[in-house]
Amino acid sequence: MEREIMKKLVEWKDSPDRKPLLLTGVRQCGKTYVLKDFGNRYFEDTAYFSFEGNRGLASVFEYDQGGNAWTEVGKFNPFSLKRSAGV
Repeated sequence: MEREIMKKLVEWKDSPDRKPLLLTGVRQCGKTYVLKDFGNRYFEDTAYFSFEGNRGLASVFEYDQGGNAWTEVGKFNPFSLKRSAGV
């Protein structure tokens, strides 16, 4: 059974002006599963980062004093992270 979300993800992937993807939703609805499946099907290489319990990764989503998220994204380099459980 093909999920409707997979069609939307393929449309996003094929868009010439696609933006970064951020998938949100309630707990335990299959977000991780569908994105891992999508990555395996449509990309040669994928990376999985679990932000749960990892303060360094989670800090990317902190808000600045003006209420704007992503203030640290420009400074974030996932390749500088040491491999550990959850990364």
